[in-house]
Amino acid sequence: MTLIAASTDNLVQGRVFSMFHTIRSSLLALSMMVAGFLIPVLGPQLLGIIGGSVILLFSILYAVLIRRNNRTEQNGSEYRAA
Repeated sequence: MTLIAASTDNLVQGRVFSMFHTIRSSLLALSMMVAGFLIPVLGPQLLGIIGGSVILLFSILYAVLIRRNNRTEQNGSEYRAA
């Protein structure tokens, strides 16, 4: 949440946060519906492993992107100071 707040203008933060929560809630409902259809096919253990793996992969991707963004910002500030 703080990344969204830090990168959003104060005038539109309410709209951005409400859109964020709407998308998050919709994705939660969609994932429950998809899981309901997939549990009889794959079983709960395999579906849990697949879901956990997807979350892990997205977390690693997110960490890499954040780290890359921080490096870019640091390099940009070094160029401006020089």
